[in-house]
Amino acid sequence: MFNACLPEELKHNSKLRNLDLGNNVITKWSEVKVLKLLTNLRNLNLQGNPVAAKEKVTRKIKNALPKLQVFNAKPLDKDTKNEKGHMVDDAHDFSLDNEGQSEDDRLEAA
Repeated sequence: MFNACLPEELKHNSKLRNLDLGNNVITKWSEVKVLKLLTNLRNLNLQGNPVAAKEKVTRKIKNALPKLQVFNAKPLDKDTKNEKGHMVDDAHDFSLDNEGQSEDDRLEAA
């Protein structure tokens, strides 16, 4: 079986907010550990990957991404605490992020 490992160069996308990695063959933390460098990530999808069913790994991902608001298509609850006891932010209205920008500006920012 082929394992999908995210390239280290992904870290250069520091402004990335949304990332859909669904339905790949990601099986372990070491294949996605570069995600911890994407500190502005708000929305991450790993559904359809074996790693998405591993609670220990999903907890590690959530703790590594402090601004994450949507994980596997589910908003993170405001009242949910991560394993360090910190509160996780409430879901965010992404429609306001690009207010006042043209479609070309939004595409360029992405």
